[in-house]
Amino acid sequence: MTDLVGSLDPRLGSSLEGLLVLTAWSGLAFAAAILRAPEEPAPVGRGRAAAGRDRLVPLAVLLALWAYLHFVQFLIVWSANLPDEVRWYFARGGWAGRGLALMAGAAVLAAALATLRPGRPTTRVLAGLVVVLHAVEMFWLVTPALRDRFTLTAGDLLAALGILCLATALRPLARMPHPRGPKSTRETGTSEAGRRVPA
Repeated sequence: MTDLVGSLDPRLGSSLEGLLVLTAWSGLAFAAAILRAPEEPAPVGRGRAAAGRDRLVPLAVLLALWAYLHFVQFLIVWSANLPDEVRWYFARGGWAGRGLALMAGAAVLAAALATLRPGRPTTRVLAGLVVVLHAVEMFWLVTPALRDRFTLTAGDLLAALGILCLATALRPLARMPHPRGPKSTRETGTSEAGRRVPA
């Protein structure tokens, strides 16, 4: 998928692009896992803040690394004055691109501030913001290859809605047990301790 994103608009010849996309999708996957995971009670002897920090800190680190890679890539292109790479950024500029940059900066700042006073509601709100941020970033990476500027059209929103509906329809299949998975203790005739018992 990283090669596909890069090949859609080959004007950016950055070696950081693959690492950047990998970091963005890792943050997206971790944020989605936070939203899907059930709330767990705080371990004995640890407060609510410590329980929230276990999920918040890795998310904040991934978000900060992602922002740093974006900054380094832009700095290299700006300082080297590479024409093709500059055109790649120009196609992703405009008011929509600036708005996304401001949203990304706000998310990174919110994550940094949230680590000072972590809590479960704050972590889930930040995870939702990260999911939206990285979803819009995918449009930022892909759509200028089709129309040479970053804009969201009704077709883009319908495509995102179609993918969401497909993922929702396939959700029951993801919950089905694997046919080669471990059998239950009743079928194997073993107890949880591993001793053989009559079935």
